Amino acid sequence: GFLFPMIIQGLLDNFAWREGLRLLGLVVAVWTIPAAILVVDRPQDRGLHPDGASEQSEQSRNEMNRAPITARSILTDPAFWLIAATVAIVTSGMKGMITNLAPMAIDNGVDVSNAAYLISIYAACGFVAKLNFAALADKLGLSQQALFDVVSTSSGSCWSVNTYCPVPGVGPQSPADNDYKPGFAAALMLKDLSLSQQAAGEAGQATPMGAHAAQIYQAFVDAGHAGTDFSGVIKFLDQTGSK
Repeated sequence: GFLFPMIIQGLLDNFAWREGLRLLGLVVAVWTIPAAILVVDRPQDRGLHPDGASEQSEQSRNEMNRAPITARSILTDPAFWLIAATVAIVTSGMKGMITNLAPMAIDNGVDVSNAAYLISIYAACGFVAKLNFAALADKLGLSQQALFDVVSTSSGSCWSVNTYCPVPGVGPQSPADNDYKPGFAAALMLKDLSLSQQAAGEAGQATPMGAHAAQIYQAFVDAGHAGTDFSGVIKFLDQTGSK
């Protein structure tokens, strides 16, 4: 979400579109194949259980022994269609905005490369927002797993939650499960955010959320975490009470 707009625009700026798309396919393959190999189907296979339990609960064992849900039973359940319609409406609104963000900027005189930064700013701000939400949930005593289950299947569903969850032991494996070893280092996130702010300044466009995200990562890097994965900022926010 944060890197790919800049990668795609860089390829299109430097190669013919057919060659650029071929190279993009190679980038996607190199990126996704190792990630797919690391996917674990069941958290129990990694010794992880709901709500941080040390062993599998009786309820969980009973659920595992139940017959699998059939596609027919899902498709005939009205709740499924209600959830599907809600997710479709929310997603279409979010994706529609993202899809038209760069063309709108170009129509208003922003050059193509800088327009791509707008999408990256959107992704970075969304990630920081999810981090703050998770930190707030911790302070309120909410279960991290329950929070993930709700957010990942509602309007908060996005890459930074569903795939790159910044909380260890929740969701698919991510740098959070490896003591926030990068991954994508915080220094690189700060560099890209700084470039986006420079582009916004040249275009005379205020980006207050992007500016705030840049300030947070500047403080994170200044505190000695330049080599930490950028998702590790969640611990920094929790420890410092940053706003």
